[in-house]
Amino acid sequence: MDIKKIKYFITIAQEGNLSRASQVLYISQPALSQYLQELESEIGIKLFLRSNEVPDISLGKAWAPYAFIAVFLFITRLRTLPFRAFIGSFGIRFTSILGVEGVNRLYAPLNYPGILPFMAVALVTALCFRMPVSDFGGLVKDTLNRVKNAAVALLTGIALVQIMMNTHMHNSSGMVSMVATVANTLADIFGKAYFIPAPFIGVLGAFVSGSNAMSNVLFGSLQFNTAVKVGLSTVMISALQNCGGAIGNMICVNNVVAACATVGCTNDEGRMIVKNLGPCLIYTLWMVLVGAVVIGIGYVFLA
Repeated sequence: MDIKKIKYFITIAQEGNLSRASQVLYISQPALSQYLQELESEIGIKLFLRSNEVPDISLGKAWAPYAFIAVFLFITRLRTLPFRAFIGSFGIRFTSILGVEGVNRLYAPLNYPGILPFMAVALVTALCFRMPVSDFGGLVKDTLNRVKNAAVALLTGIALVQIMMNTHMHNSSGMVSMVATVANTLADIFGKAYFIPAPFIGVLGAFVSGSNAMSNVLFGSLQFNTAVKVGLSTVMISALQNCGGAIGNMICVNNVVAACATVGCTNDEGRMIVKNLGPCLIYTLWMVLVGAVVIGIGYVFLA
């Protein structure tokens, strides 16, 4: 690949059109256009939409799919509205999975955002914008190719969470669950200073489970019980857990894998997690400081 062509491409991108770019580069517009076509041919993709190819679309139309998704997710997640229960009522219930009593699961496909509203909105948007079937099929194929590797990481990550959450069920060894063992050990080590590891546990939960919500499901009750055990504010420890879970999203394996798959940066997941470790640590330590200040103020007033 000719470096000169790359330079021309950058200049066209900076100037916004071939006419201004040709003036900056002191080259004729037809010649510049030819160089651009050669570069596109070499890499196999179109680098720019020509003026006659730019779709005529209003700002409202461009934002409509995203606005619908936001509104739909909002109204179907509020417990005070009937929509949440309605879409969750359609599904398949699995009981006594692998022959273990008490291990049940309801698969409600309409309750998963990936299916509703995202898939539904994608189909409706393609129809509204009259996208050719071949183009839509190509986008679907490209999407599946991008997420196929991420799907393996997501499935194994979810399996890990379920194992950690359910190790106490029908445990013939009599041992407590994995998460209870970790939390109780930290409580014994830190005592009244348990507010220090509390947000880090939230970060850990998000890292292995995939979201702040799952981190709270995984460690929330244990954080609460540990706070009672060591005599700290349950509200404060629960808040630190929630903040840690939110911070942990930046190094969450599932999120990083999904983000890399979306933008086509596969095999860069490890590097991205490492780069995010610094900010994650800073934010978590800031939460520890906030917790220490709030608890200290509480001691002053109680005294």
